[in-house]
Amino acid sequence: MENLKRLLLYKERQYSNQLPTAPSIEDNMNAMPTALAEDVAAYLRHGLILIEFVSPVPDPYCHDDMVRNVVFSDGVYFWDGVILYWVEKYRVRMPEETGAGEPGASSGQ
Repeated sequence: MENLKRLLLYKERQYSNQLPTAPSIEDNMNAMPTALAEDVAAYLRHGLILIEFVSPVPDPYCHDDMVRNVVFSDGVYFWDGVILYWVEKYRVRMPEETGAGEPGASSGQ
């Protein structure tokens, strides 16, 4: 798995100011129908685990929630547990290039 693309969607997930113009999660909540969000979450959840830590991390959007501290990959992209959590909880919009951004689209498989 070389040259994986980072699935970094929203400014709330930034570790630094890499993408200061990135969209906010607030503008992209409930963007997917429930069934599509469930399919996308299932796909994300079944990625290959690259690394996992014992301690959960706070949700960068809602600091009261704790999220599994894990990094997954499908061989093209890599993402962390926060992205999976946001799809499950908030049905956030996914990038168009993943094939999961529109109703009726595949979940990127």
